[in-house]
Amino acid sequence: MADDTLVPEADLGANTHWADVLQFVFCDEPVTLVQDPSSSVLGSTVWDSSKVFMKFIEKQRASRFDLALAQHKRKKAAISVIELGAGCGLAGIAFAKLGYHVVLTDVGPVLQWLTQNVACSFSEAEVSGRVFVHEYSWGTPCTSVASLIPDTPPFDIILCADVLYDVAAVKPLIQSILALSNRKTVIYIANERRSPATRAEFMRHLNAEFVWKEISKDDVDPAYDREAIEVFEARRKHTKVPLQLAIQASEAPIATMIEE
Repeated sequence: MADDTLVPEADLGANTHWADVLQFVFCDEPVTLVQDPSSSVLGSTVWDSSKVFMKFIEKQRASRFDLALAQHKRKKAAISVIELGAGCGLAGIAFAKLGYHVVLTDVGPVLQWLTQNVACSFSEAEVSGRVFVHEYSWGTPCTSVASLIPDTPPFDIILCADVLYDVAAVKPLIQSILALSNRKTVIYIANERRSPATRAEFMRHLNAEFVWKEISKDDVDPAYDREAIEVFEARRKHTKVPLQLAIQASEAPIATMIEE
């Protein structure tokens, strides 16, 4: 592979959509991601809020994520993580590097990059029974996802990075978050503000269904951060899912795979 397809570590905080391969360092471990700048499939390249969230995990590792993992290990229980609209999988792979049990999901055309990136970052022994790549469309029944990690859903953590791109996709996303969670689930949403209408629709649901806070800029890596990027931490307000947000068996999957 030509050298100009690789991005130096110092430049990874900048726009990297042009590169074929990205090599990050996460908690002193290499994370290699392949992407396809020429593809029209959404999720075929790494977006900036995924990088910001990956560095947030790194910065908060000792005080937040390693502590939670140790508490669960004492109970002989795994911490389950699911990433919705995972794309190239950076955020979910970061959690897997820490030892979490992770399900990386996206629509079918994206799975080729997810599968490659898991293979690039882990040996088969490291991921066996712990890291899964799975096809899933928002707003559809999550029964197949439930079979991957025991006792899920609910998942302990739900990740969503750079998934707010279309008003029509917001409701199915919220439906899936609610279907895969309970009131103990921690939900992280990393977003780059683009469409005011899409963000407004998302915030309407966030305020109605969740207790949330925005992660402070002090808790993210300034080398990767952008003014337009925001990271939310949320939990469900209510035990029951509102009828209008419950997933029905006949729900058609949201078309998320091809850019217009």
